Amino acid sequence: MGKLEEAFKIQQRALVEAKRVNDDEYTLSLLSELGNTHRRLNNFDKAETYSLQSLELIRKLGMIENEVIILSTLGIIAKKQNRLDGANDYYEQALARADDLPVEKRDINKGNVYLNLAQLANSRNNREEAINYATKAIHAFEPDEYFRQRAFMNLQLGTAHLKLKRYNEAEKYYRNAVAGARGVSNIIAGGEKGLLFVFRETEQLDSTVHYLEKAAATREAAIEKNRIESIAEMEAKYQTKEQQAEIERLAYEDGINRDKLSRQRNLIIGGLLIMSVLSGFLYFIWQQRQRISRQHQIIEVALNEKETLLKEIHHRVKNNLQMISSLLSLQSRFIDDPAALSAMEMGRQRVRSMAIIHQRLYLRDSLSPEIGVKDYLEQLVTELLGVLNVKGLALKLEMHLEDIKLDIDRMIPLGLIANELITNSLKYAFTGREDGLLSINLQKVGDDIVLQIADDGSGYDPAATDTRNSFGSLLISTLSEQLAAELQIATTNGTTVTLRFPETE
Repeated sequence: MGKLEEAFKIQQRALVEAKRVNDDEYTLSLLSELGNTHRRLNNFDKAETYSLQSLELIRKLGMIENEVIILSTLGIIAKKQNRLDGANDYYEQALARADDLPVEKRDINKGNVYLNLAQLANSRNNREEAINYATKAIHAFEPDEYFRQRAFMNLQLGTAHLKLKRYNEAEKYYRNAVAGARGVSNIIAGGEKGLLFVFRETEQLDSTVHYLEKAAATREAAIEKNRIESIAEMEAKYQTKEQQAEIERLAYEDGINRDKLSRQRNLIIGGLLIMSVLSGFLYFIWQQRQRISRQHQIIEVALNEKETLLKEIHHRVKNNLQMISSLLSLQSRFIDDPAALSAMEMGRQRVRSMAIIHQRLYLRDSLSPEIGVKDYLEQLVTELLGVLNVKGLALKLEMHLEDIKLDIDRMIPLGLIANELITNSLKYAFTGREDGLLSINLQKVGDDIVLQIADDGSGYDPAATDTRNSFGSLLISTLSEQLAAELQIATTNGTTVTLRFPETE
């Protein structure tokens, strides 16, 4: 955030100077830029303060169209702060003020306000009111240049009809929004997300998966596009404001020097010669320090953005895995075959075991790619016990886990192996038993890590299970090879599976 803070300081200095010389137009320009920048950064309190100052100056200058725009901006800020009644008041003021505009500007300005009112009505669950406001805006957006507003209007209509369970109407408007967006990523993402909900509610599973994939891709594209545009915009503003502030500073100093020169010309000439040499030297030192400082700030911003982006990626992967798990759960409702149903549930739990890993990655405070195996196994066991614990079984659980961390490339295969082994014990080891023991041990031995999962159940029966054709056994074997692990199975007094693998690849 270093460059942004420097840009804010430059804008603040320019604002003070503009107010001092009573330059109302430049003051208004700076207030608007400060308000919009803070709004994009979600600093809504500061954004509201600058916008209210802009409104006061706009009314002083009698700029009606600007007043409509700033009132709408204040409504958007109030909505972001969840002050919905306040947002509605600002929009109503904007609508009333738009009536004072010339005919050629009135319709488009009122149309924009109606769109804001439609979005607000949807936020307040007033769906018919949202439809009414969006419909009022249709006439204003007929010209082709207003395709963005037209697409956004269709998005609001789709949302209102979706919540009213008018799925055919909702699908129509969402499709219109996507088709008319012309590459505007956030509108396309909203339309595809809306279609996803429509198809999910109407149980069109193939379309749901299709739009889930499209929505995820569009959202990622929108995030990347917005990030690049925001960086470019702030970079340009920073350079422009820095140059403008330097020009104004030099002009101000020049004015002071001229005043002094008129009173003490001879004395100032000698002083200026000395100061010019000293200033040049100091300026050179200052310039070098500023260059180094800017480089550090750029690196800091890049690292923060990388961390945020990486967390967002893990968050999205976790959400997508959770959606797949939910789809598998939904599909299982339509399966009657016990074997197929069991396979579906096993698949869902495997997906869930991977989702837990990505969940832990995006919830961390650091950028380290490593995950605590102890915390992961505890959460995995808790979830499996909740899903698979045998009725009437008094299960004793013993866990001895060292605090070991692994990167995601080794954590995912280890998590899937642990999921398979614990699931097998819970499902098959204690059949017909009233009590049982399940123990899980994790420790570091030299340069290796050893995971041991044991139960005192019926034991492993090679005759009952063809390991070459069992998917679970094949999965464990394949993932063990991926970890370069040594796998041992003992069947004395139950089943004990020991997995030993190197800590690093």
